[in-house]
Amino acid sequence: MESETLFNLADYTIPAPNELNMPATKKQIQTFIAAYRSERTNNGIRREPAITSTLSLSSSGFSNQFHSSTEQAALYNLKHGLANSWRKFQTLHNNMSRGLESIDYPFDADRRMRRKSIFIRKMLQGESRIKTMRELHIEKDTYNDDLNWACAQFAYEIGIHVRKNAKTE
Repeated sequence: MESETLFNLADYTIPAPNELNMPATKKQIQTFIAAYRSERTNNGIRREPAITSTLSLSSSGFSNQFHSSTEQAALYNLKHGLANSWRKFQTLHNNMSRGLESIDYPFDADRRMRRKSIFIRKMLQGESRIKTMRELHIEKDTYNDDLNWACAQFAYEIGIHVRKNAKTE
């Protein structure tokens, strides 16, 4: 009788940055983030997403209780004509959240948070490498390694990574 495995470890293995075309993958990430920001503004939401203290995206939904006419007008627009745009935004927001949560470094919480911080500072906030390196007290090689791994993990999770020798559009 053959032994059954509970899972295939290969299903959980992401490609390393050296297996990816990192310039093309980073370009895909930039395109994704530009689309995400565009859909945020199209739906009357602040362009820059709010980041929590644990380096996650804050919730984007409206509550069931309304306290202002602005919120009521936004919901009216969503129900009457902007529903498709809202669905696009929700899809992008969910992918952005999944991508950020996929940035990891097993068994080292400090390094995991550093990777997420570097990714958010560079890719979402456009902060310079030098400023990030100074504030996190890290050297260039550590910055580059963590950024590349964070980009690889983010892109792989949402399916926008580009393998080496793959053609991009």
